[in-house]
Amino acid sequence: MSAHQVVREPDGWPPRVFLGRLRPGTGARLAVLGSRVHFADQAYLLHEGDRSDHVFVLLSGLVKVVGEMGDREVLISLRLAGDVVGELGAMTGEPRVAAVVACGEVSARRISGGSWRAFLADHQDASVATNQLLCDRLVAATRRQLDLAGRQARVRVARVLWELGCEFGQRGPRGLEIAVGISQAELASAAGCSESTLRDLIKEFRSAGVLATGYRRYVLLNENKLLAAADIQ
Repeated sequence: MSAHQVVREPDGWPPRVFLGRLRPGTGARLAVLGSRVHFADQAYLLHEGDRSDHVFVLLSGLVKVVGEMGDREVLISLRLAGDVVGELGAMTGEPRVAAVVACGEVSARRISGGSWRAFLADHQDASVATNQLLCDRLVAATRRQLDLAGRQARVRVARVLWELGCEFGQRGPRGLEIAVGISQAELASAAGCSESTLRDLIKEFRSAGVLATGYRRYVLLNENKLLAAADIQ
């Protein structure tokens, strides 16, 4: 199993993801729509600006949603197996507002925009689940902005690392490992600081025994120290 494949509950997918909010019959219908596709690490599922309207229902793996800001990519969010990506383009017909990139190997069902819209029209629970997820994402993004606003860069970086560890970390021999393919530039954008500031803070955290790093990989060595840096009680 992939390190970031969502573990299913005894009765199906966990309720935090799209598939976990569907009735069994609705999920069974969705399972035969479209075609099964696979993506290698760092492959693009969707490109910003595209006018395509298909959606992907993620079956395994993890993807990141990124947008362009000037000459750099900004990390918007991460999506787990069981979630859906591309649904806004399918509903609005507008160009894609962000790109979606595989973090490790990913498998999904690719469903055309027309089939997706018909599916939502025929299954009220799927339509409600889609609207709930969009609302949840908006609330989470708003709370995150408010949580980070006005705080020093050191606190913001520590909080983003803690959030990533809680949501996507895997217990390893050295600590909580975050191996979701996030670059330092993307981490800096998520924390709202410059790359040079991020590099200085990572160096500080490494020296203090809080953090170890590798290529697009972070290990939280001392969670208590990280919580203190994040000003989380």
